[in-house]
Amino acid sequence: MLASKLKNYLQSQPVTRILLTSIVLTSLIPISILGYKLYDMAWDNAWREITEKHQLLAENLSPSVSMYITDRKQILQALAAELSALPAVKSSKPPKTLIRSILGSVRGFHSISWINLNGEILFSQFSEIYHPHFDVNISKNETFLAAKKGQWKISNLITSPISGEPALLMAQPIVDQDDQITSVLVAELDTVVLEELRKKIKFGIGGHSAFVDEKGHAIAHPNPDWAAEAKDLSHINVVKNMMAGKTGVTEFYSPFIKENMVVGYTSVPELGWGIMVPQPKSEVEKQVNDLLYTQLQWGLLGLTIALFLGLLLSRWITKPINTLLTGTKDLLASQFQQELPKLSHYAPREIQKLSDALTTLQQAVNNSHSEINKLNESLQQKVEDATRQLRNANKQLEVVAHEAEQASRAKSSFLANMSHELRTPMNAIIGYGELLEEDAKESNAVELIPDIQKILRAGKHLLTLISDILDLSKIEAGKMEMHVETFALRALIHDIEQTIEPLADSNHNEFEIIYNEDLGEMTSDITKVKQILFNLLSNAFKFTRDGKVTLQISNCMVGDKEMFKFTVEDTGIGMSEDQIQNLFMEFSQADTSTTRKYGGTGLGLAISRFFCHMMYGDINVSSTPGKGSKFTVTLPRHLNFDNEFYNEATSKTLPNPEKYRSNDHWEGKDRRKQITTVLIIDGNPHSREIIERILRKKGFNTHATSKVTDALSIAKEHHPNIISLDMNLPQKESWNAINEIKNDAALEDVPLLVLTMLNEDGKKIEKIGASAYLTKPVTRNQIEKVIQHLARKAQRKKP
Repeated sequence: MLASKLKNYLQSQPVTRILLTSIVLTSLIPISILGYKLYDMAWDNAWREITEKHQLLAENLSPSVSMYITDRKQILQALAAELSALPAVKSSKPPKTLIRSILGSVRGFHSISWINLNGEILFSQFSEIYHPHFDVNISKNETFLAAKKGQWKISNLITSPISGEPALLMAQPIVDQDDQITSVLVAELDTVVLEELRKKIKFGIGGHSAFVDEKGHAIAHPNPDWAAEAKDLSHINVVKNMMAGKTGVTEFYSPFIKENMVVGYTSVPELGWGIMVPQPKSEVEKQVNDLLYTQLQWGLLGLTIALFLGLLLSRWITKPINTLLTGTKDLLASQFQQELPKLSHYAPREIQKLSDALTTLQQAVNNSHSEINKLNESLQQKVEDATRQLRNANKQLEVVAHEAEQASRAKSSFLANMSHELRTPMNAIIGYGELLEEDAKESNAVELIPDIQKILRAGKHLLTLISDILDLSKIEAGKMEMHVETFALRALIHDIEQTIEPLADSNHNEFEIIYNEDLGEMTSDITKVKQILFNLLSNAFKFTRDGKVTLQISNCMVGDKEMFKFTVEDTGIGMSEDQIQNLFMEFSQADTSTTRKYGGTGLGLAISRFFCHMMYGDINVSSTPGKGSKFTVTLPRHLNFDNEFYNEATSKTLPNPEKYRSNDHWEGKDRRKQITTVLIIDGNPHSREIIERILRKKGFNTHATSKVTDALSIAKEHHPNIISLDMNLPQKESWNAINEIKNDAALEDVPLLVLTMLNEDGKKIEKIGASAYLTKPVTRNQIEKVIQHLARKAQRKKP
């Protein structure tokens, strides 16, 4: 899109503008790059200068500060050695003389006090001529306590308990000849000398230095108030670095200058203090910007020169082009009768060659005009002939397409009708088979049971094939619908485990289901999810013998969509890459030998893949010959109704037929005696007989008929508690029967069970008042459970 817009823009611009723009950009880009590089280098130089100057100054101040404190420490130690031989008496003159001598000859001491071990001042001497004396006890002072333990100690900048002024306290124990501490010397060290050292460091306009103690309090600072009150600066990042014993260069915001600063800093290892040499960043930026401004001036000068040369160059190129353009327009207007204008000898060589080529072209055009006129006449005739042939071919294609469409519809209709016609007798075969199996068990005819079970398995297998063909016909006819509901995956897993267990036993396979207990619920078409998993598991058990089949269910994310992953893995015969390519095609299996050996129509996987795509999922397969296959199905956890496969009729959740097939058991014979009459309406005599025999064995009274009119008469006479209606009556008669039953005042509250061939009829059935519906073929177990459920429901409604 952007390239197309750029192309259109360039095509609309004159050559002069394009040349000037190109020259300006060609000049501006290197100038800009050079300016950026110089600006970057200027900052690098500035930082290098800060590192070399600021950090070096800070590092040079560190030994001076350390030496200053060390000298005062040694003086205090020497004084302590002198006083150790004297008695601790307040009126003793020698100590006073020694202390005054030191105060007079050594700078930095504000006062020196001789203090006993109880923290009482024996006497104090200040450097000033007069200073008020405070009678205090410093027994709890940290510096005094450290000296009392035999350690030399210097405090941070604090308010002295002796003079009441900001000072650094230095304490030195006095030890007698027996190495016993007898008293303590405490000296107040003022910051005058430190402030003088700080003031010596000054550069630029706002550059200065500052000292902090190990707690980040100001010792010497350009702001005298901060130094006097020992301002806490520990929250500033550079102070944190110094307190951590680091040395380097960084930036910080100065609350004193109120702007960003660049600073070199270091620490005084012996004391834990920090020394920083900051300078306003604006001063550094000014130096860099001055260099950048100079570079911009030179860049503008170069750009101006390039623009001037570009104007000359563009005029030299565009003037002959414009001359050719004007001449070409006149040539076209005269139908190539005029001559092209001659160009200057100073025109570019390529443009001169273009002029020569246009002249040659003019001559060739004039020569070809006559031949073109002749060819036009012949071409017109050929076009008309070709157009006529094309129209005839299109008509034939339309006929063929219509015939193909009709054939496809006829095939789908035939498959659907045949499937419906075959399912009715198959339903009877399965029903009679189940009844025969039950009768054989009751009459102890054990030798008949295996044959009956073979009939049931064959019938159910044939019914599965018929159902697959019906599904395929729906898919091809575009009538496959979705029935979305929310269900628990645990229940689905249990249903699959119960249903598939006989298949696992048939080939002596081990079956394992792996899943997390907290899978939760899924919103989808439960019938299609089951059909997909049944197809995959059935294939796995069919192609695996004396092996293992695993179903694993887990959560996964595909993009931002929460999905469920169903993995079916077996240890069966496996497949090759060539076999996998045809795996999902209708009426196709891995190869013809597989079909002959294992049977099947090859529709199951094709229908499963369509169902996966229909539910916004996918199915994949990986396999190794002789080692087994692995099918992976991914389906959305919550199927979105905003789906191109849905229509308005299917976008709502239908009532779940499974709720009528619950595992509830009959609650006793007493209730069955209370509700005994079931009216059966079914056009197929075999179906009627099967249902009657099933219900009579459970103790129900039954009345059966094939006509709706007779059913209404029977209902009014015998007052049935439940009505069963099969939709295999003529289409209109079936729906009319439901309406007549629900419109009859005596029957409107009687539970109505509807048996239908098409699951999609369930929506219509529910809307007009049916209590439950089952999709044929139905089993004896399903009939029993639904009738029992409706019986309990009817009993609860009784007053």
